[in-house]
Amino acid sequence: MGLRSRIERNDRTDTMSASILGQSSTARLDRRKQLIDATVSVIYRDGLSRLTLAKVATTAGLSTGIVNSYFKSKEQLLLDTLQVLVLEYETAVNKALDGEMSSEEALHRLVDALLSPGLCDPEKAAVWYAFMGESQTREGYNAAVRAREQVIRSRIAGLFGEFFEIFGDPEIDSLAIARGFDAMIDSFWAECAMTPDVFDHGAAKATCHGYLRSVLPGGFDRLPQNETPRGTLLAPWTYTSSELFRLERDELFHCNWMLIGHVSDFLKAGDYRTLDVGNERAIVIHDVTGELRAFHNVC
Repeated sequence: MGLRSRIERNDRTDTMSASILGQSSTARLDRRKQLIDATVSVIYRDGLSRLTLAKVATTAGLSTGIVNSYFKSKEQLLLDTLQVLVLEYETAVNKALDGEMSSEEALHRLVDALLSPGLCDPEKAAVWYAFMGESQTREGYNAAVRAREQVIRSRIAGLFGEFFEIFGDPEIDSLAIARGFDAMIDSFWAECAMTPDVFDHGAAKATCHGYLRSVLPGGFDRLPQNETPRGTLLAPWTYTSSELFRLERDELFHCNWMLIGHVSDFLKAGDYRTLDVGNERAIVIHDVTGELRAFHNVC
């Protein structure tokens, strides 16, 4: 066999080996995911404390030996399962918030991401709460979740803070509103876990969008897709906002014609009407010559 033939044969062998290794690696990742999915199902069905490697193997349709070849212990299996759930949640948040967009649009996208059926799933939600219940006694669970959870919470609080900083009302507590948003999302996850048969993802999203429209000044004028308008009333904050009052006074009332009355209101000498707009006052009077005269109070 010549040198060229040996080189070509070696190249083919290397290519085949790389292909086999790639297939083996992919198969291993698929099998690992299969076992983690089975772990989620067992925790949802039997609870965290009753999980065994044998139950995971049976649910996955595999032998206990295969489970042991992928995970050294039950504790490692549980920790890896938690890490996968955390990463999935974190990825969904990043995908919703990354890119150029306004803070309102980011919050809108975040609602749709966190309450999507693929993420807000009864099994996954139940497993989240199962791990949370054990986090105080198992440091590994606490370490896997707390830091990353705090980063996500800070990003959400930052969106609300950015919005209200632009709006400029110092009386608005953006952190309190952000925590209310967090609590609302958590409540729907809990509802999904406890009443999966009746939980409505679309209704949950609509409620969260309604919450945001009620607390964001001027925000969420655009209705989310497939959502029906619930009325044309102004948001509650508009009736008490000093900043909005000043804006309306200066940009709407002070620079436009205002109706003070009809000519029929001034039939005889001495008939008059006054008009107050913000801190400005005017008077229109029917004088003795039959003319209507308007005066601006500068005193």
